[in-house]
Amino acid sequence: MLFIAQANLGLLSDEDTALLVVAALLCLWLWMLVRRRDEAPEFRRPTPLSLNELGRMVFQAARSRDRRTWRALFLNGAEAANRMGDGAEAWLESHSMPALSRSLEAIGSSIPAKTIYVGCEEGPDGRCALKLKEPEGSEFLIAVGHAEKVGAAWRLVQVG
Repeated sequence: MLFIAQANLGLLSDEDTALLVVAALLCLWLWMLVRRRDEAPEFRRPTPLSLNELGRMVFQAARSRDRRTWRALFLNGAEAANRMGDGAEAWLESHSMPALSRSLEAIGSSIPAKTIYVGCEEGPDGRCALKLKEPEGSEFLIAVGHAEKVGAAWRLVQVG
């Protein structure tokens, strides 16, 4: 279209045409950047402020098999280093995505369909369990692991 205007009207010089092409390409590039940002929303790490919130997030992650949220509920590298010191590296290796995926699958497969989340109970040894309710009304527990408060948020430290 730009070439037609130049050929027919003779109003645009070669520099003007080049400037318009560069401006059009720049606009297209900016539009694609904005569009790409809209397609991939940024993941926000969940921050459960109570043990029950942590339990609800574990329940949701296990039901949907959401590995990214499941991993985010555990200590991250900085939190593990602050809590465990030199043992943090070994802890992080034992809590890699393949290992955590297996534990997520085990917990998720032990939750029957149409089960309702009731709460999260912490035992005397610090281990927490999901308290769930079957459609018939009976309640049962599923062991999740050891949870601790890290700063303002509750985090899983150990599975099982």
